[in-house]
Amino acid sequence: MSKKKTMTPQKIFSILIILVLSVFGLYRYGYKIPVLKQTAFFSKGHNHTLRPVLNEEGKIDYWTCTMHTSVRLKDPGKCPICSMD
Repeated sequence: MSKKKTMTPQKIFSILIILVLSVFGLYRYGYKIPVLKQTAFFSKGHNHTLRPVLNEEGKIDYWTCTMHTSVRLKDPGKCPICSMD
């Protein structure tokens, strides 16, 4: 007869603690890791301003939020999604 291997509550608790600490460490210090630094989630800051989009003649066609490019405004103002200028 074979015995089933079961995980003790101490092992489960230890694994959960290691996972929580790993996730927190990545969240808190992930921006210092060169590969992760390039992702938006781990970057310390981002450019969050409205910028003009020019048409073929070089005139401003519309303004858009750099974080929400689906937003198209005729005049500069607040982004309706994030309320940033």
